[in-house]
Amino acid sequence: MTRKFLCRLLLPMILLAYLSSCTTYKQLQYLQGDIDSTKYSQFKVPEQRIQKGDQISIAVFSDNAAASSMFNTGSIPQATGAMGQSAGSGVSAAGNVYEVDQEGNIFFPQIGKLNVEGLTREGMTKFLDSKLKDKLLINPYYVIRFLNLKITVFGDVGAPGVYPLVRENTNIFEALTLAGDMTFFGKRENVLIIREKDGKRVFARIDVTKPDVFNSPYYYLQQNDIVFVDMRKGIAMASGDVIGILNADDLYADNGVIAKVAAVFENPAVDATYADLVFVDREDVSKVVRTWKSGPFKRSSMYNGWMPPHPTFFVRRSMYEKYGLFNTILRSAADYELMLRFLLKHEINLSYIPQTIINMRQGGKSTASISNRIKANVEDRKAWRMNGLKPHFFTLILKPLRKIKQFISHG
Repeated sequence: MTRKFLCRLLLPMILLAYLSSCTTYKQLQYLQGDIDSTKYSQFKVPEQRIQKGDQISIAVFSDNAAASSMFNTGSIPQATGAMGQSAGSGVSAAGNVYEVDQEGNIFFPQIGKLNVEGLTREGMTKFLDSKLKDKLLINPYYVIRFLNLKITVFGDVGAPGVYPLVRENTNIFEALTLAGDMTFFGKRENVLIIREKDGKRVFARIDVTKPDVFNSPYYYLQQNDIVFVDMRKGIAMASGDVIGILNADDLYADNGVIAKVAAVFENPAVDATYADLVFVDREDVSKVVRTWKSGPFKRSSMYNGWMPPHPTFFVRRSMYEKYGLFNTILRSAADYELMLRFLLKHEINLSYIPQTIINMRQGGKSTASISNRIKANVEDRKAWRMNGLKPHFFTLILKPLRKIKQFISHG
């Protein structure tokens, strides 16, 4: 084993452990520090502006109901987004639905083509008044609704997708909640907002770890806004030939762990390795509460609920480059999905170290409660489907049951 190879293994491990530690204790929390209530108590919600492709409904009323009726020949479908001002008690808001074309125009009864792009609800009211008031109608008033308000949230979030805005003053935290929140690796201090404004795309970044986000013009989202959450690219930043990920609150079993792993990778045929693990008390790490004896790898074992302990899983960098990184759509099963992809789908060459190399503090996202275990099971099934693999009907039942043996073997 050469010193050069050991160094090329050690450097990425130090880097990833450091990044994990920073994320856990420093950057995971939203709105860090004290919040000055006097500084952030005043706020103004920006009005939605009409954009190309919007669907809006306009109901027209006046002192002469018969005269107004010519402008209300259609009906409003069930709205999927935020609703506008109400018509008031006893007044029907039935009106015409208009889709704004790619030139920003709608075609209005008795008037013809109107360019409405960029107008707020108040601006639209004044525009209609200029065309109708004291010309075709006496004392007209209008009920204007946006029918298809939506935003897109993607990147390192739990459930990326296109979401309807249930109300017009939806803020960035509500949007992230709709998308299942950021994952552990999401960059909370550098969220990208892409907004269409005056025919151009505006790119802005906000830091949701600081209370100053309340005063950002991008705190409240607009129609068609795109929210992108970037990932802390610990693996991409690592420069070594072999990469392993140590959680911030876990420990190597002894000072010789890296040397043991490096020795395995002296064999160029080995693509990845794993070992045994013990769970230790969160407060007293000298107290072992569970023992995870992995045993030799057989691909058939994964159909019986087996998987390597993910903190002991070391992989050549070339495997990540060839078969991809962690899938951030998954929250609790990202490690399981990656192992299914590497070990079953692509059948990389795996080696076993029959020794304990990691002391893992008790507790975890997928095992914290029964409800979390159910959610984890759902994600586990999704991990198989994503790779075009089909488990046995008992595979994901056996997966959590295998942990019983860990308590027995410890006892």
